Amino acid sequence: MRDMTMLTGSPVSPIGYKTPLTPEQEIETRAKLIQALQMSLDPNEVLNIFFTHLQSIVSVGGIQFRFPNNKDITKLGRDALHHCDYRLTTDEGYMGEIIFNRSKRFIEVELATLEMLLGSLVYPLRNALRYQSALQMALVDSLTRLGNRAALDNALRRELQLAERHQYELSLLMIDVDHFKHINDQHGHARGDEVLQAIA
Repeated sequence: MRDMTMLTGSPVSPIGYKTPLTPEQEIETRAKLIQALQMSLDPNEVLNIFFTHLQSIVSVGGIQFRFPNNKDITKLGRDALHHCDYRLTTDEGYMGEIIFNRSKRFIEVELATLEMLLGSLVYPLRNALRYQSALQMALVDSLTRLGNRAALDNALRRELQLAERHQYELSLLMIDVDHFKHINDQHGHARGDEVLQAIA
């Protein structure tokens, strides 16, 4: 079984080892971290809060988080030679990968501490990812994956305000698919859906 002692104190070097906390300090530090992580439903802000609090516990030069889609990456701090990677999963599946890095090797007790602290990050981050996904789904048409009417209303309102504020001209292009009802009637709604997806 791993030693889960948390570390803190003054670093030996700018990126170095810290001295262990007492059990009371460990509980207090973790409670503060958990409370801070509940303050936002923005995944990037949750990661930033985690990174900021982590600095007083384990010296880390930077962190990267790769979102489940493997396209989006959040980078905080700086890249360095040594790193440790963790896949974050819950009973609902894969959430992403977090990478801690710094110029000095991580020691075993620090890795155990990082793993313990990740337990505090997982559910606030999951909640933030769910919330962002729900926001996206509320603004995206499930068939075409384009913005829906609510997204159009938001975009028009924003663009009209910007055009008015900056005295810009604004153009709007509308597309009408001629005889679309005929496609649905003759070939079925499944084929009509394919046409909409191709146009999108």
